[in-house]
Amino acid sequence: MSTEELIAKARKEMRQFYQGIEKGARGFTQPDELTNVRVRDTVTIYFTGDAGSSSAEFTIDRETGEFVSGTFAPPKTNDNAASYEGSSGKP
Repeated sequence: MSTEELIAKARKEMRQFYQGIEKGARGFTQPDELTNVRVRDTVTIYFTGDAGSSSAEFTIDRETGEFVSGTFAPPKTNDNAASYEGSSGKP
């Protein structure tokens, strides 16, 4: 995909995500107001254990090795479906 196609796809996903947020929780900028765009070449690395164990996912900048974002999910049980997400705060 070209850079322009990737940006268009990301904007489409962002709009769909935004529509799914409860109206009371909309304390942030409308998707169309986010006009500054930066495209990064990243890799996403997945770590899992045995079936039903914890998992982790980390996104790293391919060129610099800079941490972009990460997610940790504890083992899935009927009582536990939460996950922890972290981010560098940088686009």
